[in-house]
Amino acid sequence: MVIQVRGLRQNPADVTAGPVPRREGQQGQGTAAWPSAVTVAITWSLWELRATVLPAQYDSALHEQMVRSAGRADRGGA
Repeated sequence: MVIQVRGLRQNPADVTAGPVPRREGQQGQGTAAWPSAVTVAITWSLWELRATVLPAQYDSALHEQMVRSAGRADRGGA
């Protein structure tokens, strides 16, 4: 089966439709903003979560102080 096309047919709607006007200016402006925003958000989250991963640096000193205080309380001192 062969389909023959004699020419382009234009409907009234085709005549009125035109190309979509584009904004003039730099193409791709603002496309580099979202990767940097994502990078900042991830960096901030990792910085905030570091305290849950790292052990407390003052833990042993605090424990020693509590033991000394409890020992004094046992001996009758305050």
